Amino acid sequence: MIPITRTSTPDILKQNADKWLKKLQEAIINLEEIENDPTSSKEQIQAAKKKVKNAQDKYNPGKTAKHKINPVKQPLYDMFSGKCAFCERKVEISAGRIEHFRPKSQYVDLTFDWNNLLYACEVCNNAENKGNKFPLDCDGSQLLIDPTDEDCDIYQYLEFYWDQKTKLAHVQGKDGRGQVVAEILSLNRTHIPHFIL
Repeated sequence: MIPITRTSTPDILKQNADKWLKKLQEAIINLEEIENDPTSSKEQIQAAKKKVKNAQDKYNPGKTAKHKINPVKQPLYDMFSGKCAFCERKVEISAGRIEHFRPKSQYVDLTFDWNNLLYACEVCNNAENKGNKFPLDCDGSQLLIDPTDEDCDIYQYLEFYWDQKTKLAHVQGKDGRGQVVAEILSLNRTHIPHFIL
């Protein structure tokens, strides 16, 4: 994980984020109403869940547009030089994920916020690692590190060194926050690069 300078918000988000968020909020309210109605069928609940999912994925071109550039993923890919925001593994754009730093399941209002979006590999983004995790300390401050946060010094919390014995780079948390980051993101997986700066 290295510091990255965030680029400007893509036009598609500037033009549509508020509208998309309103539609998503409406779909979530509709789903809650259907789930709370004892007369609702499984099919109605599934249809309402699908509407929420579709509302969350507004910036994805869909399966019918195989060769179409994703107008949000492409700028993220470019900003992170095609590397995962967390483990720095090179990830082809077709395999990369749009990572919501603050999970969209918990922070619905940030679903389309450019400052909340990162580019991640499928391993860092999966439920075993970052997924929907967003731990807070006892004061309510975030423990995970956003590599685009200019106010956070990554090297204050994480130490990177070369292990001569294993011939691998190793990431170690310098304090409790750093340990949480290294653990949740599994930053010591053997197949990922770590660059000593």
